Amino acid sequence: MQILIGVLFAILSTIVALFIDVIEPDVKVSSQIIIGIVFFIAASVVELILHTHFYSKFKKGDYEIWSTKSNGENTLNEIRLNYHKVVNHSLGENDLFLLHFEKEFKKLSNKISDVAEKKELFVNADYFLNADNLLRIFKTYDEKSWRYSWQIDNPEEKLFEHESWCQFFEKTTKLAELNQMKEINALLAFKDLSFASHPRIKKLLDFYKTNKGISCKIITKERYKKICDYNSFSNIVDFGLYGNQLLFVEANYEPEISGYFSKDKHKINEYSNLFMQIWNTESVAEENPSTESTKVTFKELFIFDTTYKNNEAN
Repeated sequence: MQILIGVLFAILSTIVALFIDVIEPDVKVSSQIIIGIVFFIAASVVELILHTHFYSKFKKGDYEIWSTKSNGENTLNEIRLNYHKVVNHSLGENDLFLLHFEKEFKKLSNKISDVAEKKELFVNADYFLNADNLLRIFKTYDEKSWRYSWQIDNPEEKLFEHESWCQFFEKTTKLAELNQMKEINALLAFKDLSFASHPRIKKLLDFYKTNKGISCKIITKERYKKICDYNSFSNIVDFGLYGNQLLFVEANYEPEISGYFSKDKHKINEYSNLFMQIWNTESVAEENPSTESTKVTFKELFIFDTTYKNNEAN
């Protein structure tokens, strides 16, 4: 590309020089040479600008990867330096501190190796408590959506018993309010559809109904399980889809939330297809029955959820 531009400018400068020679025969040859040099310099400058533009555009992706790697390498270097200090103060190879960190290093090595091979990361509630880190991923995704299933077995139990789930739910709601997330779709699987009339669940349905960009559909847990079994999803649990690039599958809800994240495209597509199959089938997933028109904020939902029994007693 750059060579072609240089050749074109060289030809153009020659044509201009010949043109001047025809129009103004008295112009000295040295002037024609100067004009040719000027055109050559101009061509070189343009070539340099284009080359810099294409090179910087090409290297931008490489730089982002390098920057990410650099952050990790800096942390590893800090670990090495501090570990050397621990070694220098040790009482030999059986030193308690050395044995402890050797075990921790081995666990970390196995974990990273497992993630690199399977593209899966197992996490517990501590990860969700730092919801900001988790939600940062949406800024890098083309499809800024969150789709998830939520099985509810007992409407007498608090919806936001776990602090990690409460924080995540609140912050995703805020992203939707700020139009930083395109949509949030929740598939609520009730043990019994009569739950929809329970005050706590009714408040939840009112929340989904009155908040822009946030919606839900309901299904019986029995039917939900049958569809999952039919699609070869045995022992199905709750799951979440972050755009089309990340999947979270819950492993346990008690005593704390835990599960694994996956970047495996095949698994993401499988869960995405399952969700959309249920969501788009009217005879399977029912529309939100709420008729509420006054917005229910997350704060109102949370307060109602935590004080419902007290209100009932009064």
